[in-house]
Amino acid sequence: MPEPLPAELGALFDTVQASDFTVVLGLREDEKTGLRYRFVRADVEEGFRRAARESTVNALRRFQGATILQYDSAHLLEDKEVFKRRLNDAGLEAVADVLAHPAVLPAASYRDFDRKIDFYAFVYLQRPEVWAAFIRQAFQVHVSGIHKLIAVYRAQRLAKPSDDQRVLRFDDRFDIALDSSHCYVVKETAFDDLFIDRAEWQKRVPAEVDALIERGLPFANAKEFIAACQSNLNMMKKLKRIAESDYLDMITPEKVRTLIAEYGLSRSLVAGDSFVFDPGDRWRILKVLDDDYVKSSLTERRYETNSKVHIIGRTDSP
Repeated sequence: MPEPLPAELGALFDTVQASDFTVVLGLREDEKTGLRYRFVRADVEEGFRRAARESTVNALRRFQGATILQYDSAHLLEDKEVFKRRLNDAGLEAVADVLAHPAVLPAASYRDFDRKIDFYAFVYLQRPEVWAAFIRQAFQVHVSGIHKLIAVYRAQRLAKPSDDQRVLRFDDRFDIALDSSHCYVVKETAFDDLFIDRAEWQKRVPAEVDALIERGLPFANAKEFIAACQSNLNMMKKLKRIAESDYLDMITPEKVRTLIAEYGLSRSLVAGDSFVFDPGDRWRILKVLDDDYVKSSLTERRYETNSKVHIIGRTDSP
């Protein structure tokens, strides 16, 4: 017998089965801006409506027996794991408001498909407060126009599409699901590409590095460290997690020297009482400060980890 869907995804499943359906396209107005999108409604025929609903149901069934996790930036999602985040924490309240009211959006024209589509969303709406949307990143959409060698099979013969037709092919997966209060992230890279405003993250980096310095963690080459972090979203995420951690007062240059010796790391990470960012090994200082070097109490083996979950034990305060 198949395992059940997690309760949260089961609720989405019920909404899909009992709701009206439409498609919303997200098109980025300006590549240099963050969350400034234009949403366009695509009208759909009954045959496509049925096929889309079946596709969404199949996509949800892939998550039978899945684990729903509260968002933790230190954890990398594995197969059948889904992050659950409140809409306001994920910064998706405005997106959700648009998806919940598709009827007020301008109807899509065939010319919209000639532009860069960032995502499409299958939206199932019972009423304004009960709805579900399933977002798929745009490069998963195959778009063909008259300039490509394609044909439409209609009335038992092949026909070339007219000037105002575009042919799309959707798949039966989703990257992010939303309801009226939460989002469920299946693919973090899609979330980052679609909804992270990198410019805003870059603006925060100097203050986050200043916060480390104020907590007694000075850098000999802070400007280089800031510039490197600003060039990479994952580095900015790791820096943010470090700056917001509750253990910074426990870190000292002396403790880092001990860790360097124990794990065979480069001694150039620390010079005097300052940390040194090495452009040739740009992740190392972040991994040290993010507490990525751990020792097993079972085997005494030492590890460098890329994903971890904090477990409250007897030596931790609840």
